[in-house]
Amino acid sequence: MIFRSVIVFLFSISTIHIQAFGPEQVGPCRGPGGANDKVNSRSAVESTQAECQQACVDLPDCIGYAYCASCNQGECILYGPGVDGTCSDPSALNEPACEAIGTCSNSNQLTEDTCGVCSGSALSKTTCSVVGGTWTPNVW
Repeated sequence: MIFRSVIVFLFSISTIHIQAFGPEQVGPCRGPGGANDKVNSRSAVESTQAECQQACVDLPDCIGYAYCASCNQGECILYGPGVDGTCSDPSALNEPACEAIGTCSNSNQLTEDTCGVCSGSALSKTTCSVVGGTWTPNVW
């Protein structure tokens, strides 16, 4: 598997931000410790190199990306501190963002709006008031 890796350098001069991409290199990104020194990364859903590059630019902690056009119909890996991790909420882009969302004491209730019980026939706090029920929240 060959990845084309492009490193992103971000420079800040007052309020001006300059983004520059280095020359393409072959292989996945590694830290200064060699082949086994893997840096934080996560897969992205982008399917073209341009989309992969833009995803890296849009992610504040992204410092580089790897892209392989012939892998899985276009595979994109974003690199940088804190970009790894998984979350049941796909809007969270990294582990700290996922932890900030929180979890319900009832693991079947995945959002804060559904973390509780309605005395009526509703499954969320929002709809509980519509059906005239009383909402009892679980611990979030």
